[in-house]
Order: sequence, then structure tokens, then C-alpha cells
Amino acid sequence: MGNSVPNIDGKPLFLNHLAKLADGADKIGVVKIDADNLDLIFSKGLGEGAKSISRISSLSFYIDLYLSGRVNQVASRFNFATEQPKDIESEIIELEFNDLDKKTIFKPKGKLPKGEGVSSIYVIYSGEDDLLAVGPYDDVIKFALEFRNKFKKWATNNDLINLSAGIVIVKPEFSIGKAAIMADRELKISKSSGKNKITMFNEPLIWEEFEKIFDF
Repeated sequence: MGNSVPNIDGKPLFLNHLAKLADGADKIGVVKIDADNLDLIFSKGLGEGAKSISRISSLSFYIDLYLSGRVNQVASRFNFATEQPKDIESEIIELEFNDLDKKTIFKPKGKLPKGEGVSSIYVIYSGEDDLLAVGPYDDVIKFALEFRNKFKKWATNNDLINLSAGIVIVKPEFSIGKAAIMADRELKISKSSGKNKITMFNEPLIWEEFEKIFDF
């Protein structure tokens, strides 16, 4: 299941901590991603003569498995270090907790070696056909793009199997519940604009156009 939780020594990070990890403005991003046309996928995705209860059940299982399990692997690619990484330029960030405990972390300018670092992405929920995640706004944008690209590759670029998404960017003090509702509204704009799109600032774009604009 999707269970990525940014933490230091078991102590979960707050939203204001995640905002400090963002490049530029201290903002967080909230993304909601949803699979498109599941009914169409089940009715046509298997091809003529290949439909059966077992095959449809298996397809449903693997889509759910991808959305609930693969998300952890993608989230782990957006991370920070609790010790100074070797040979990687990093920004030093000081985090304060309610108990006045301070932690020093390092945000790398490049990619940490696979398996190292702590994810900056909270996966609020994932599974069945959708997911909701929170993190530094720039990491959330890149997370959404990478998750979609890997999903398309996993689906062998089948034209019938696509994702739609909605992203909002807010201050860390903003209600996360309201931000999730706003992200859902952005998602609905993507759905009502032809699907297979991502919407931010009420502007739906096909994924390829969005990726060119937000090429960090």
C-alpha cells in the first residue's frame, strides 16, 4: 500500500517542514491523480475474445497494485538526506519541532544514490484507481509527472489506459482538507476537458505540454 511518510528518526515532518524543502517560495503542493475510463479499459482493454471474469479481475488487481504500491517507489526518488551527501552539492536546511528539537537536513541539488535519503512526499492515500499526495510544491509537480510517465510505460503506452491529475499550491498553514478538495476540483477540470490531462491554476494541459512548461 502507499505509505510514504517523510520522517527523521521516526519523527514525522510537519507541512511547514516540507515547505522549507521547496525551491524558492515556501509552499506545498497537493496532487490528486485518477485513472481514466476504467469501464472502457475493462470492456476493450483486453481485446476481443480475451475477456473473462478472471482476466478482468486480474487487470483490476494489477491496476490497484500499481496505484497502491508503485507510488512508494516513485515517491522515494524525491528526497532529502539527514547527513551531508558525498560528492553532491546540497542545501543545508534547519528544521524546528514543537519540542524545540532542531534537525539539520540536506536537500541535494542532484539525485541521491538509489535507496538513500528520506522521501519528501506524503502519500495520504492510494489504491483502486486514485491517489492523493502532499509535499514541497516542486517535488509534487515532478512526482506527478514521473508517476504518470512510469504508469504509461507500465501500461505499454496503451491509448486506452491513462491518468488525469489536479495540483494546487498553497501555504503550509492552509487547511490540508480544503487543499485536497481544491485538488479534486482541478482533477475534475482535467476530466471534463477530455481526460488524460493535468490541471493547475485552473488550466488543463496534456501531460507533454505540462512537462515542457515545468521542466525544472
